[in-house]
Amino acid sequence: MKTLDQAEPHIPLSEAGSIAEAGSYYPTNPISGTWNTQADNVTLDLNGFTITRESTLAIRVSNSDKIRIFNGIIAGGTGSGISGSAMGSISISDLRFFYITGACIELTSPSGILMIERIHCHQATREGT
Repeated sequence: MKTLDQAEPHIPLSEAGSIAEAGSYYPTNPISGTWNTQADNVTLDLNGFTITRESTLAIRVSNSDKIRIFNGIIAGGTGSGISGSAMGSISISDLRFFYITGACIELTSPSGILMIERIHCHQATREGT
């Protein structure tokens, strides 16, 4: 029998940047910066950590399908917490947003299944679009 890591390897991330390959990713510590997700079949488990934005957003999803983002906190910065465009299916769940000066989640015309569950927006300018 395979272990979970053998069936679906989890890729550790220690800083923000681009995610350009399919896989299951998780931060190993609190992160400051923006993640750009540019691949299909990406799972981003925030592992309970806080993503502190240095710029306009924490997570950008573009030209991607089958994206899952969950289990963490996104705080600070200007603009949206999670922003997406030209995407297929996306699942966003179990996230808390604090001190967001735009929308907590802002998605432009997803073409697939959109699932948003258990999201808490605290002290945000807009809850989302």
